[in-house]
Amino acid sequence: GIRRMGGWFGYASGEQTDFNSREAELYASYVQLQDEYLRLKEKFLSVAQLRESRLTELPAVLAVDVIVPWDSSPWRRSFVINSGYEDGIEENLPVAYGRNIVGRISEVGQFVSRVQLVTDPGLHIEVTNMPDYNLDAAGMDKRFSGILNGTGEDDCIVEHIMWDVPIKEGWVVLSEGDEKGYWRKGFVLGRVTTVSASRGAYLKITVEPEIDLTLVKN
Repeated sequence: GIRRMGGWFGYASGEQTDFNSREAELYASYVQLQDEYLRLKEKFLSVAQLRESRLTELPAVLAVDVIVPWDSSPWRRSFVINSGYEDGIEENLPVAYGRNIVGRISEVGQFVSRVQLVTDPGLHIEVTNMPDYNLDAAGMDKRFSGILNGTGEDDCIVEHIMWDVPIKEGWVVLSEGDEKGYWRKGFVLGRVTTVSASRGAYLKITVEPEIDLTLVKN
């Protein structure tokens, strides 16, 4: 009987050892899963915070209608919209049609405002020329940046880009943004139609607006 009891105790002791080993393995797996959960939770919170910060950076959008589609001056390119400072409109705010820049607010009344179009000779916008659409315009070489001006006709020109910068026809022209925060990076202004040598050390770059401005006016 003693031998059998001794054998039983020896068997029980072996089971206990296996149980303790299995328990240690399960605990180690639990700790590993807990660490992974905390890591994923932290990553999720950081992504959520980033998304929220990006959303707060988006400009406010106000739907407006064009009430005076054509400018009375042959030298100006603008139209009047049915929103003014009572609606939160301010001077220099960009006016967009989708992702495409139409122009900027040049004059503000109580209930109406004037939009200076990108083709107006008085409009000057810092832009970047890129091979294709890219919202991360901040990473572009500054050699590709210049100033977009209206011509008074149906197109624009980009100035102050050196003659040896390899800009090509068909490239997209995007807004660079400004220090005051009116102009956001990455809005589309048009596409490069011609690139040629100009007087001095700069290129002559012609840009066609991405959208037909007559459609916006109408």
